[in-house]
Amino acid sequence: MGFLMAAVIVAAAVVFGSQLLCWMGLAPRESWPHALAGFGIGVVTLAYAILVLGLFSALKLLWVALVLLAMLVCGIRQWRLVLRAIESARRYLSDCRAGTGGRILLVFFGIWLLATLGNALLPPDAGDWDGLSQHLAQAWTYAHEGRVRPLWYDHHSQFPATMQMLFTAGELADGYFTARLLEWLMGVFSVVWAVLIAHRFLDRQKHGGAALWTAFIVVAT
Repeated sequence: MGFLMAAVIVAAAVVFGSQLLCWMGLAPRESWPHALAGFGIGVVTLAYAILVLGLFSALKLLWVALVLLAMLVCGIRQWRLVLRAIESARRYLSDCRAGTGGRILLVFFGIWLLATLGNALLPPDAGDWDGLSQHLAQAWTYAHEGRVRPLWYDHHSQFPATMQMLFTAGELADGYFTARLLEWLMGVFSVVWAVLIAHRFLDRQKHGGAALWTAFIVVAT
């Protein structure tokens, strides 16, 4: 259930956000910048929708599922964009494998992805103080009460964040698993954004080495 819920959230955010960019006339020409920008806008839109449901005490899995369905329907024309973005990313990674440095960095990122995914899927324990005391606890309370309200023992609840709203959707689905999986995905998208930004400003006509090294620095720090 966790993997399915996370996949639906990502898909809905990407296609809806990408379609919204088209409606506003702000869509980038290249496919994967378009998809990534759409994802960012879609995630924030979904978070606000979940917040509105919570403020009206309608924070139920059914309503969240209907919001996701509406986003998927609105963005149905953007599925071809997603396929083009995947193909463009595949070609870019093939170019990066042309050099030894690029291959080393790709191996590093592969190991990093697997290691962080394994850690993210572990149950929260005493070492996850922020999760147990704030992030997951706040979302758990929202999900079980079916509403968003100030939690007076936690000042962070007075300004619910985007990730808290996504965590709440995860808690409605199956508990901590989806929430932590979504958190891991945000880290992955951050690395992809670092690669995209570096590619655009550092080595647009080269093999991607500078872009990968920039992303490596982002991850390492």
